[in-house]
Amino acid sequence: AAIALLAACADAYVGPAPGFLHTPSLRSGGLGAGRAHVPLSERKARSASLALTRASLREAPEAQRSAPARPAGLPLDAGKLGAQIVGACAAVSILLGGGVCPPEAALALPSAVSSPGSVAKVASQSEQQVIELAPEIQDKVQVFAEILNDITNSYVDPVDLTKITETGFNAMLQSLDPYTEFENVKATETMRTTTQGNYGGVGLAISKLRDPQEKEEPYVYVMQSFEGYAFDAGIRVGDKIVKVDGKDVKDTSVSAVSEMLRGERGTEVKVTVERPGQGTFEKTLNRRQVPLRDVPIALLVDDKNEVGYLKLSGFSATGPLEMAFVLNNMQRQSPNLKALVLDLRGNTGGLLSSAIKVSDFFLPDGAQVVSTKGRVVESQEGKVLTGPNAEIKYKADQIKKYIGNAPDGRPLFSNEPLIDPSIRLVVLTDKLTASASEIVAGAIQDHDRGIVMGETSYGKGLVQQLQRLSGGRQIKFTSGKYYTPSGRCIQNKVYAASQDGRGTKEDKIADKDRKIFYTDNGRPVRDGGGIEPDVPLKAEKPGQLEQSLNKWDAFFKFSGELAKNIKNGEELAGLETPMVSDKMYDEFQAWVLKQSNADQVSYGPFSKSLELFKQALEEGGYEEAIEDVNGVQKHLNQLIIGEFKSNKEPIKNKLELALRSRFVPESKVLAAAVTKDKQIAEAIKYAENPTLYAQTIKTTSPGTLAAVEAAKKATQ
Repeated sequence: AAIALLAACADAYVGPAPGFLHTPSLRSGGLGAGRAHVPLSERKARSASLALTRASLREAPEAQRSAPARPAGLPLDAGKLGAQIVGACAAVSILLGGGVCPPEAALALPSAVSSPGSVAKVASQSEQQVIELAPEIQDKVQVFAEILNDITNSYVDPVDLTKITETGFNAMLQSLDPYTEFENVKATETMRTTTQGNYGGVGLAISKLRDPQEKEEPYVYVMQSFEGYAFDAGIRVGDKIVKVDGKDVKDTSVSAVSEMLRGERGTEVKVTVERPGQGTFEKTLNRRQVPLRDVPIALLVDDKNEVGYLKLSGFSATGPLEMAFVLNNMQRQSPNLKALVLDLRGNTGGLLSSAIKVSDFFLPDGAQVVSTKGRVVESQEGKVLTGPNAEIKYKADQIKKYIGNAPDGRPLFSNEPLIDPSIRLVVLTDKLTASASEIVAGAIQDHDRGIVMGETSYGKGLVQQLQRLSGGRQIKFTSGKYYTPSGRCIQNKVYAASQDGRGTKEDKIADKDRKIFYTDNGRPVRDGGGIEPDVPLKAEKPGQLEQSLNKWDAFFKFSGELAKNIKNGEELAGLETPMVSDKMYDEFQAWVLKQSNADQVSYGPFSKSLELFKQALEEGGYEEAIEDVNGVQKHLNQLIIGEFKSNKEPIKNKLELALRSRFVPESKVLAAAVTKDKQIAEAIKYAENPTLYAQTIKTTSPGTLAAVEAAKKATQ
């Protein structure tokens, strides 16, 4: 696997890699020599990916760009090198130029153009290939093999070869940037699930609860029960899973229980659960293909049914289709739709292809959505460009409105766009809005198609490519940067290898180094710092007490205590009337203090700092001052406990949502949360008011103007 890691990063990493990977001759010879061009259709069939996410986030199964096929034949001391790596690593065959997902996953993708058999055939042929190595890389692989061989045979204790090898891979890759990494079989499968947007299972999200000391409880609990799946079978949030197929799962890890619940589609699994007030009972669940929804909620939010709200939580392969379906239905319910609030808060990204398709809903034909630049980029037509700043531009292909089916079942579309350009658009962002989300928000802002409101986004302007390795593993490495239509790259950090060789150091791009660009209407926007909102909104930050209660799942636990005494919970949870009364809230406060003492309830960042301070005082011989610190700690505890009164509204709302989740599916809980969200309320205000909307989008907003003026002063 070391060969593939070194070769792939040297071949297509966005910039020259440090140290031994910096080989200028690679472009003209070495790895670049004699490569065969792979047709676009074959690359799509292989599902080779180009994605825009952080390490544990969604990746791309669709072929926006694929690594070119490499010629067979290992030069020079191939036999000797192969024997050493087989002995040390137990694997030398490398799977290159293949896909990210197995054949059955390709069937679920709209862009799949070949049968599962042909995909499997490509993978089988690739397994037999070896890589032509540049001399510089061959030398490093030789040393790596020798080290593994010596450690395996001669270290004082037996070593876990897989563990130390993966540690070495990740140490090497993490010296480039935080997003470049090796993924073992399990991580690759997880990535495939989130990217593809579905998995085979029963439709449950599970976790273990914690006590006030943050110690895990022995059994797992249901945190979410999907409507249409486990929810319909009678499983509810808060149920404790006691047995799976008759096997007690006490002290079993969450991942192990999850594996027991998953399985081949069409099979059954018996789950024994315990519910407060109802005892223990068994349910039989059918394993099916469970979609991971990118659109968890969409609804009309004003009295006239003219303003829609849509929450987009990810960019999987099926996300744009799901969004198109929801938008069609929304306009059928409200033919007079005048405005839409698109909520991208907390959306950490996903597929480049899906980001482009989502942008297609809002932009006119031919408008630029995004461009990518790197050492090796490839157009949608299959043309490979190389060079220090090779660039590919992606244009909008407007989505038409679905109007029904023809007599033979074919879908029919009108000549009108799915979303009329006259519909006002407000996009909500926050600090976690990242990557693919920033592509959509940036394109909308640069073309003045809508207002961006909220907080400045995360600021990730890097493109990752997935490349499959042997044995179901893969690597993910940065292959380029992306740019919004105005020409700005919103990446807010630069990375370099740390001086000690462990990981990377990051430097935030200074304000004085940020450049000014302009939207279609001439509004100034800046690069190097994420997507700055046209209308800044301050996010509501939870207090220390609320954070502490979250840490040991206090809201979740007490909602179960309340739920067992409510007989018509499903009916009450479907109403707008609050379920949690002031009396229940007082009971919650008493229950919290009974579960743990005041110090544990209020334990937080101050507590850790004060404990370290007391330890330093003791070691320094200032024991007398420790009592003063104890006094400060006691006063802080009183202030935090006092938040039960001062922060009653947000804490009570949190308990309200936790209680509702015990009776109704997530969509109804989210609908209740929308009515309490102050940022959504502000977005609706702008969406409803044509004058306010026009003033904001056609003139420089106060927030953006202040940022631009600050940038100008910094550069003077």
